Formats: sequence, structure tokens, C-alpha cells
Amino acid sequence: MSLVNASDMLTDASRVASLKEMAALRVFIGHDNMDHVDDAVSLESKYQSLNLTDSYLTNEILVKRWKTWKNIIPDIASWWRPESKRASSYSASAYYSPWKNSLVIPAGLERPPMMGPGYPDVWIIATFGFVFSHELAHEFTYADTDEESPWDVLSKSRFREQTRLLQQQYSAYRLMGVALNGVRTSSEDVADNTGVKLAFQAYKELTVNQSPTIEQLIYSHLNYTQDQLFFLAHAQLFCGVYKKESLSDIMSFDSHSASPFRIIGPLQNLPEFSEAFKCPTDSYMNPKTKNTIW
Repeated sequence: MSLVNASDMLTDASRVASLKEMAALRVFIGHDNMDHVDDAVSLESKYQSLNLTDSYLTNEILVKRWKTWKNIIPDIASWWRPESKRASSYSASAYYSPWKNSLVIPAGLERPPMMGPGYPDVWIIATFGFVFSHELAHEFTYADTDEESPWDVLSKSRFREQTRLLQQQYSAYRLMGVALNGVRTSSEDVADNTGVKLAFQAYKELTVNQSPTIEQLIYSHLNYTQDQLFFLAHAQLFCGVYKKESLSDIMSFDSHSASPFRIIGPLQNLPEFSEAFKCPTDSYMNPKTKNTIW
């Protein structure tokens, strides 16, 4: 809510309406069963016979067997129909549903490499916190075109202009000679930029009263400051390899930008990153022009 309150993009009327919509947001962590969220007995009963293990492969088999036994027929269309979108509780795919104003974080994300016993807070916020913030940002990524958007005309116009600049930034990127399409990935790029900004803000607020000893301990073991560790942990989310022969096909249907630029783009726009790594002014990772939405 802090970004909405501080935004000069929104008029006062749009700001009030946005805060009201955010206050009505429903969050589901660990499962996506919206039908039984207020009935713990029904929820427990439904999954009582499903006993999961620590093995992802074994769990996939157990869940498929459980669905067959329960005669639960998967609705293939639900994978692309927004109004019925679901992610299995054991999956690692979070999502925001604008039709229900709901945010779902499945249990599959609440494990390594995002969190686990002994994981420092900075790591958890940089990874799990980013995913949560990214999905939260989707509450307004279509605010300029959504007919039910709470924003007025002026706020929509300002948002559209800021988004246009971000689209230009991403369209200028190239990966193995293949150009990104900043217009097509615009919604996800806005969410990526907003997500890392929110997550970093949350991390700083959480550690404001932290003992200096923790900072010293992290630096002595890793040779990185805690702020630097935040960005390194965040970047781990997007580690991957592309094959040149399939790159064009992937980038033609994926609504997200290519993984390297899900790191580079938002961090080029975030002054706190440049400060953490002391990037020279107007260098690649610290350009003078920074495109921000919030």
C-alpha cells in the first residue's frame, strides 16, 4: 500500500479506490481451494487420503492416483481460462485472479530454494517475498484497459505513458540476436519491476532494527553485504539456459520476458541495486534514465 500512497501517478480519487480494492484482496497461502477456505473440516476431509512425501516425482504420482480414485476430472480449459484458473497446491506457480480479486501462493513455493530451516530473512524475502509482491502487482497491471478499473481517466493515461517507456526499454533487449517484444510482455514486466521494489522495501523495513552483528556475520562468511545478498538471492529465481534453435518459439508465446532480462530490466531501474554494488553512473546496470511505474 505504501507505493500506492506515495505514487504521483494516481489522482486522489484513484488512490482511494485502489486502497479500497487492495483491502478487499483475498490471499490463499498453501492451497488454492477457494470453495472451502472458510470450512477447515471440509478442506481436511477432502485431502485426508492424500499423503505426500518429500519427493516431487512421488508426489506427482500420488496426486494423479488420488485424482483418479476421487474421480476428479481435470478441466483442461482451466489452464487458460482466467475465470477458472487454478494451480495445484503442490505446484510452484503462484497467480493473481482479477475475477475473484484473489492471490494464490501454493505450498510448492514454501520450500527450498526459496525458504527452509536456517534460511536468512533476506533470502526468503528476496525470493518468496518477490513472488508474492509480483502477483500483488498484477492487481493493477491492466488498470488502464480494464473496464472495471477503479482508476479515473487521468490516472489511466499516466499509467499508460509510464508503461510505454517500459515497453521501449524491454523491446531494445536482445538475447542471442532475438529481440524481446516489450509490448507483449508488458504486464509481466510491470509486475517484475514492482515486485522487486516491494520486496526490497519489505526487507529493509523488517531489518531496520536488526543487530549489526548479523550484517557482519553475513559479510564475513560470504563477502557480500546483506543488500547485495538480497539481489543475488533474487537473481537465483531466474537462472536458466536457452537453446538458440528454440528461443524464438519460446519468446513468441511466453508472456514473460526472457529470464536474463527479468533480472537486468528491473535492477537497471532500481537505484538501491546500483547503490548496493556501487555501479558507476550511466553504466549498463545504472543508466541515467530509469523507468518506474510506482
